[in-house]
Amino acid sequence: MGKQVFMSEPSAYSFEECALWHSKYGHIFSGHDFMVFGRYVPRGAEQAKIVDLYSFEGQECDCLHVALCVGSMASAWATLPKEVKWISYERQNCLRFFPLDRIKRFSSVLSRYEKSFFPPTSAFV
Repeated sequence: MGKQVFMSEPSAYSFEECALWHSKYGHIFSGHDFMVFGRYVPRGAEQAKIVDLYSFEGQECDCLHVALCVGSMASAWATLPKEVKWISYERQNCLRFFPLDRIKRFSSVLSRYEKSFFPPTSAFV
């Protein structure tokens, strides 16, 4: 499922390259109902560096940039390696930032509706 979602948007990297990079320099966290590729970035960094596979190791990071998130977002946010103020992601070549607390609230509400009305997966890339 993760590979299908990843390939639904144009990318300079393959799913395998992205997974390998995040396993070395970012984070891959998953559970029985979700999978996330992400890395910590400074929100004020150059957008090109945020959306590319660039490591901000050693820098003050206040945002988790999500390269891939499939499954239950509510479950995913409960397992973050480090709490930050912001979440970012790119969709249709547009970088977006949202406060983490807002995403958590939205995900919690959405997860209740998903169980009733939708298949057991949701995704954003």
